Amino acid sequence: MSNSWNWICKEHWCGVLVEADSDNFKKIATFYQSRADVHCLHEFVSEKRSIDTLPAGKDVPYDFDLLSIDIDGMEYQLWAA
Repeated sequence: MSNSWNWICKEHWCGVLVEADSDNFKKIATFYQSRADVHCLHEFVSEKRSIDTLPAGKDVPYDFDLLSIDIDGMEYQLWAA
């Protein structure tokens, strides 16, 4: 039930996964803990906490293959911001 699993596990992409839900974050952080090239961020994305500012202060590389953000219905507002 992941939109990024295939790219990360089968295609060996590196990436940044953003999850706001605490339980889901714990699951993905545990699952990818052995992958130094997969960065899991426990963040809530909003117009005030935009996609542009998420990596600030985190150990996220400048270049990566995949960015997956679970935003649950705010897509238009976030892209517009």
